[in-house]
Amino acid sequence: MPDALSTEKTIAQSAEAVSGDTIGNFINGAWSVPAGATLLANTNPADTADLICHTPDSSREVAQRAIKAAAEAYPAWRKVPAPKRGELVQKAIEIMTRRREELAKALTREEGKTYVESLGEVDRAIGCMSFAAGEGVRLVGKTIPSVGTTGSVQRIAGLFGHDPVMAGYAVR
Repeated sequence: MPDALSTEKTIAQSAEAVSGDTIGNFINGAWSVPAGATLLANTNPADTADLICHTPDSSREVAQRAIKAAAEAYPAWRKVPAPKRGELVQKAIEIMTRRREELAKALTREEGKTYVESLGEVDRAIGCMSFAAGEGVRLVGKTIPSVGTTGSVQRIAGLFGHDPVMAGYAVR
């Protein structure tokens, strides 16, 4: 289970990875550039002479490898208690809040937005993440009648996960 220190380290490594000339793919906890991948130039749309970085034109196989790694990681992530997952999201919020202006400047440079628009987008992202982090302590579900003569079915929405889960419980 990731802790705050390893989360901070991963985010710091990510920041280092994106500050170089080439940004790779983050798959299974590591940054990499696929061998033989064509590198695409990412330029500032307001100043096309301003080269921000290069990114790999990754293949379908690389995407499938990323999907597979995410699917394999999901069962362990699912076992992390929802409040702990919320704490990890909260740590990311703290980092984003601390680096708010830096993120807005990077967004302005990469997407050609005005600085004010970029600040608004960063603030919206922080707000959405804050809501998601709070869901970790709001463990709720919905009980619906069973089609049988005894029991009920409890519907529990998958917090920070894929699909809702249906679990039957006998009531006597």
